[in-house]
Amino acid sequence: MGALSYLGAEKAVADLVWGKFSSTSTGGAFTYLIWRSVYIQMCMSARMKALVATDWAKVSIFGRDTSKE
Repeated sequence: MGALSYLGAEKAVADLVWGKFSSTSTGGAFTYLIWRSVYIQMCMSARMKALVATDWAKVSIFGRDTSKE
């Protein structure tokens, strides 16, 4: 099947297997989009998919909350 890993800063790496002897390694922003789509597909319920997508949209618009209590 292969492996996907999120590196941070909107980058990811992938080691994909195509058949028995062929494998491809890739990384960068496009792989990050693949990682996100696979992550959403692995969520079990439609509610969880919506919550994750909403959280990602909120973080991209407003940034992370770095305040400390």
